[in-house]
Amino acid sequence: SLGHLKYKPLWTYQLKPPFEEIEHTADVAFHVRGENLQQILIHAQVALAFLFPPLLSYISDTKRVEDLDDIIIELNALITKTDEQLGCPFKAVSFHGDLLEEEDKTLMWEMIIDV
Repeated sequence: SLGHLKYKPLWTYQLKPPFEEIEHTADVAFHVRGENLQQILIHAQVALAFLFPPLLSYISDTKRVEDLDDIIIELNALITKTDEQLGCPFKAVSFHGDLLEEEDKTLMWEMIIDV
């Protein structure tokens, strides 16, 4: 390379998934990760759409969120809007859990969805 620079190959970095479905009794749950609250919201919306793809059509520009409650309110508004127009298998996202900071300074939230 120019100037004999050495780059660490991309595949040597550990990448965390933006969301992972986890086991939960009677409900559906995900670990949702992001660098900030806005990313947590976007990744949570995509996690919901992962299970119910028609939900993608109802995701609009997201409002600025300032805390976890704002995220849950936005997600429940999305579920309600989808349910009114199309029907949705989800009842609501539970007001549950806290944002946890992981070792690499990313945020993680356990999102529980009532079905």
